[in-house]
Amino acid sequence: MEEEIIQINLKHEVVDESFEHGMTERAAFVATIDEHQFCYFILDLARRKVVVMKDYHIIQGSGTSSGFFKSIIEQDEILGNLQAEKIIFGIHSNCSTFIPDPLFSKEHMEEALKLVCRPDASDNIYEDHIKIADTHLIYNVPESFLKETGDIFKEAILFNAKSNFIEMQLMMNKHRQLPFLAVNVRKHKMDILVCKGNELIFCNTFEQHTGEDFIYYLLYVMEQMQLSPDVNQVMVYGEIDRNSSAWLVAQKYIRYISLGEKPDNIEYSYGFSNISSSQYHLLFTQALCVL
Repeated sequence: MEEEIIQINLKHEVVDESFEHGMTERAAFVATIDEHQFCYFILDLARRKVVVMKDYHIIQGSGTSSGFFKSIIEQDEILGNLQAEKIIFGIHSNCSTFIPDPLFSKEHMEEALKLVCRPDASDNIYEDHIKIADTHLIYNVPESFLKETGDIFKEAILFNAKSNFIEMQLMMNKHRQLPFLAVNVRKHKMDILVCKGNELIFCNTFEQHTGEDFIYYLLYVMEQMQLSPDVNQVMVYGEIDRNSSAWLVAQKYIRYISLGEKPDNIEYSYGFSNISSSQYHLLFTQALCVL
């Protein structure tokens, strides 16, 4: 079988001087991945500080295809020499569903998932327990991804990338009286949550390529949830900034819309001062898994 061609562009890179000088003795490697993007950071556990961050955008191929990590490691010296105490992967699944705690059964996870989507026969079925929301997130993981991470990143711990994002939003906003929306913008996709206090009301992922796509799905969800663009607050994270078409058009329709901030339970290298504070929120929420 002909090997798939992988082409990758390094969009952002931050490497702290302390890491370059070998001052990180205890490290955690944390990454998020989907078919379009692979981001990772290295956390100095002793100082609770992010000392390395790299953001790869996938131009050709897929982040879950065979040979992807081999291709990355060939050009990423840090990954090629990685020695980490903990390794965490947050994977964006293309097939997932939520099951409330009282209805959850490990024996019937695959059946529940097949009610909403069609995982490949070779996929593995996983679940994350989101305790604060009293629910389980069930999702598929390609066998090729598990094989490559098992061969290259031994003892890696796997989560769905949305799980910690949901948990963080519920913890941060548990005292809000009105429902609110949290949106994570990815390359070609957007994850929308609707929460009220510590209750998860809605969560879904939509395809988006333009500013018009962004506002269409945002207003669609608000309408379906009987929320008002003039009353309910929207917090936006990820691949968006104040000059993007999505942000400019959203401000015309939604009164209380804001860009989010990086989690404040860890410190960041000075190199992040040139990067939007909302951009890698979902990536950094994975630090919940190692602290």
